[in-house]
Amino acid sequence: MEKKEFNIPTKQNRQAVKMYFALIRPFLKGLQPKEADIYAEIVYQYAVKSLTVPDKKDCLALVLSTAGRKVISDELGITQQILRNVLAKLKKTGILKDGNISDTYLLKLNSDSLQICFNFVIK
Repeated sequence: MEKKEFNIPTKQNRQAVKMYFALIRPFLKGLQPKEADIYAEIVYQYAVKSLTVPDKKDCLALVLSTAGRKVISDELGITQQILRNVLAKLKKTGILKDGNISDTYLLKLNSDSLQICFNFVIK
């Protein structure tokens, strides 16, 4: 099987997370681009907080607390109402479920690179 590699340089973890979610957005249960950006910011904030808060539920609670939602909305330049609507959609689609982020899309920001591998199976 032929292997193709594409290097996408970036100097910021936040930007890498946004690019990651832009690439996988078609697999995210119909999220629109802005919704994927918001989810990317939630995952980024979660990844940063998880470096110091080991419990998953506590970490997500911190990210989605009133202060955490303000950080997210300020960073993205959106209103709290837009953020609440997207959070409701993420819960409805099961991406955020029972106070947890789906492990499928979690990222660890403690390495120098983020690798994404797509395997296309042709039958």
